Amino acid sequence: MKKILIFILLFNFFSALKSDDIKLSNEFTFLSKQKLFHHPPDPMFLDRQINLKLANTIPEDEIENIFIYLKTDKMNNYREFKLENHSGLSSFNFDFKFFKGNSIEYYFIVNTKNNTSYACPIDKSFNIKPVQRIFLNSVEYYKQKQRKNK
Repeated sequence: MKKILIFILLFNFFSALKSDDIKLSNEFTFLSKQKLFHHPPDPMFLDRQINLKLANTIPEDEIENIFIYLKTDKMNNYREFKLENHSGLSSFNFDFKFFKGNSIEYYFIVNTKNNTSYACPIDKSFNIKPVQRIFLNSVEYYKQKQRKNK
């Protein structure tokens, strides 16, 4: 009975709207065109290996190459590393043995065989917006978190 009542209410609500009143937001359109997905690990700890992952919805046979560009606060320029694509997932292991610093900036680029390039992350104007994170001391982080929980 509740389902029928909810259906009737929703039907009346949407039938009262004109089709011109229903518009998709720019954010929805932006997300529907998105081909690359990355969620930065948070927090990022000093002296712990960090796995930076990129997922994509591009057919595997169309991908030419995938790169991550990264630099720490101790580096002047971005360094390029080629990544492998495994069923739409690529990853890079950031190891403090090879990269020194207190913070990181990075972004991903995917090039396709038809000369199209995709970047991640990007802003709403489709400009590359590198991820920026400061590395934290894990011991201090958990001590501080424990104090907040008391």
